[in-house]
Amino acid sequence: MRTSDSGTRWQQSIVPAGIGINTSLTKLIFLDNLTGWIVGGSQFGTQIVLKTTDGGLAWFQQNLPTTSASLYDVAFLNSSRGWVVGTSVFSTS
Repeated sequence: MRTSDSGTRWQQSIVPAGIGINTSLTKLIFLDNLTGWIVGGSQFGTQIVLKTTDGGLAWFQQNLPTTSASLYDVAFLNSSRGWVVGTSVFSTS
């Protein structure tokens, strides 16, 4: 959801068809007025990274390597260098 009037009214942002968001979204950051990132995902579910370049009107899924981590944070050094952080449980048996 997004607002442009300090939260008086909220509108649903657009996520393209085919992106099934069936996991918790845990972190949202904006690098500037237009570019933002969302991460989420659980260890036993789907991991997701979404990006917007229009201030959050539309979001697009980013390709990730296969991982079993729960994603919970995202940070950027500049517009092209960033990190997604998560945790994973490894079995020692």
